[in-house]
Amino acid sequence: MTGYTVLLKDTRQPPLAPLAFLSGRLGGRSEAEDFLRHNPAFLGRNLTLEAAQALAGSAAQEGLDNIIAAEADLPVLPPPLTGSPIKITPADNGFYADASGARNFVPYESVTLIAAGAFDAKLPPVTLQPLKEDVLEGIKKLAGMDVTRQTLPAVRETFFRADLLAEQGELRFLLEPENLDFSGLGRAREPSSFINFRTLLDLLSRSAFKAVKNPFLEAFLGGKPLAPFKLASARACETETARLLLLSKHA
Repeated sequence: MTGYTVLLKDTRQPPLAPLAFLSGRLGGRSEAEDFLRHNPAFLGRNLTLEAAQALAGSAAQEGLDNIIAAEADLPVLPPPLTGSPIKITPADNGFYADASGARNFVPYESVTLIAAGAFDAKLPPVTLQPLKEDVLEGIKKLAGMDVTRQTLPAVRETFFRADLLAEQGELRFLLEPENLDFSGLGRAREPSSFINFRTLLDLLSRSAFKAVKNPFLEAFLGGKPLAPFKLASARACETETARLLLLSKHA
């Protein structure tokens, strides 16, 4: 049986827009927020057609304009351009993307979607033990004693990213601050990769003015608080990109 999904129709709606509506349906605010952080601006996933129609009707009565689509209709994103670092060099009518020894020129008019995002994730714990065993550790092992490895507690960090699709969605760039060479910004380049990332996205966004853009991008460039726009994971960011791509085809 084909599952159906119900999602907000307006690409400008933030990921938590249906929070109040879903809170009463999913057991509470925290449950609804968790669902929306994983499924931004979705009202339901993998439903029967009858359940999807009922949900869509109830949401419409609450002023949430939505559409029903088969789960299978959600676009599969093409693999992104590989290579690290990727260097983006803006030009008058497009930009050059250099990676793995290849150079791609992308006209701004061919850019169809720019979706930025952020999520919090734990960094791998850092060991304080040297990679090469010292003499004391060797002695303990010979004596049959336990060897404890002291580690720093895992910490959470915010990861930023942006998906840029061009050429009818067939060409995809995954832009991550830690994997970008910002020398293409020239004199606009700053010591901070965070500022450089925002500068680059601002330039691309303004130049590719016809592209569909997501609410996180608008908030990021506008200096607004980002907490309401953060998603649960990299996969959730890709889910949002797929939703925007689907909606752009229905526009």
